[in-house]
Amino acid sequence: MENKETMFHKSRVAFMIINSEIVFLENSGMSHIEWYTSLNYPIENFDNIVRGYYKEGKIIFYKGDFIYDEDVINQANEFANKIKEYVKDNDAKVYAGIIKGEIGEMWPPAIEIENL
Repeated sequence: MENKETMFHKSRVAFMIINSEIVFLENSGMSHIEWYTSLNYPIENFDNIVRGYYKEGKIIFYKGDFIYDEDVINQANEFANKIKEYVKDNDAKVYAGIIKGEIGEMWPPAIEIENL
């Protein structure tokens, strides 16, 4: 039986922005770090990779330990519409950062990015 964390990962559309390109992962139990290392990228760069996911009408961007900064917000502004197009949800709300909670549950976003 799958654990709550794996089930959560499978329920979302994950994305990462690597070298100014966005890549997507669907229907996978892998975490972002598992996915990143499976693509043979150096682990020491992982905390600087802007990543996130789409689920239930929300697109959430973050990096490092689920934080946001100016870089995360800039990447959200640049890539939000591509994600909306990919998931076919033009009304999705865009957020940055996450407030950590219980593993396997959808953690609340830190801030909403307006006008995206």
